[in-house]
Amino acid sequence: MPPLEGEYDAAISFMWPHEYTAHKVRAKKKLAWIHTDYTVAKMDFKKDEKTWRYFDMIAGVSDEVCSSFKKVYPSLSEKLITVENILSPSFIKAQALLFEASEIDKSKKSVLSVGRFCGAKAFELAVQSCRIMLDKGCDHNWYLIGYGQDEGLIKEEIKKQHVENNFFILGKKSNPYPYMAACDVYAQPSRYEGKAVSVREAQILGKPVLITDFETARSQVNDGIDGVICPMGPENVADALISLLGDEEKRQALSAACLSSDHSNKDSVKILYDFIENESFTAVIDTSFAAGEALKKIIQ
Repeated sequence: MPPLEGEYDAAISFMWPHEYTAHKVRAKKKLAWIHTDYTVAKMDFKKDEKTWRYFDMIAGVSDEVCSSFKKVYPSLSEKLITVENILSPSFIKAQALLFEASEIDKSKKSVLSVGRFCGAKAFELAVQSCRIMLDKGCDHNWYLIGYGQDEGLIKEEIKKQHVENNFFILGKKSNPYPYMAACDVYAQPSRYEGKAVSVREAQILGKPVLITDFETARSQVNDGIDGVICPMGPENVADALISLLGDEEKRQALSAACLSSDHSNKDSVKILYDFIENESFTAVIDTSFAAGEALKKIIQ
């Protein structure tokens, strides 16, 4: 790709790979984001480290993400800072009202998951959990929004488990929020995460959430307060969902806790402001809706 013309006060690379911002953008300061647990990520760490050195600051979406990154790249520790995902509750709530998620069958309890179809998200195991739940008498539908390389694997598992009438791949959705608002429980059965934005978005909409006990789970959910953390594995996820779907009082309590909390992390905008140290600036943002929204607020 050709270099970007011009010079900027700040360049933010929000999603890996960060080579474009590192090598093709001229800026006085550069910031790169990390979203995942690097102790379980699979990549060429030696090559990757060379790219990281082009950045003045590296932002992890949680303290746990920064901690795992330090274990892999101890020499980059001084560049690290925690910047929680910055979200707009008013935007998310407004988007949730734009249309009715007609694909979700209101006559049954419903579970929704959103994310890339990849090994980290473990959606093929969600299909197995769906089968176990049905076998244990929990009639429900599980909906999946997203796309990715594992779509074929997930579809194969759906056929293998004979859950074609209960597990539905809805595909890409530019606006997933009406679906989040319509479901009974939002589930993230991941093998590992940094800090799943979709979980926080579901909480903003007052949804009971269930996540697996991956390394950074405790930074995402206060277990039993604003969500549920369960052990990994299809059987454990199935049992936890059966319990949650069958307990209306528990779901209402989780929902109330979510709605009473501020999940925007808007205070994190100040970290970006301090990084740039100038109220009026030009900036280039690489693949970043969230960072873009944050920078708009700074400019305003």
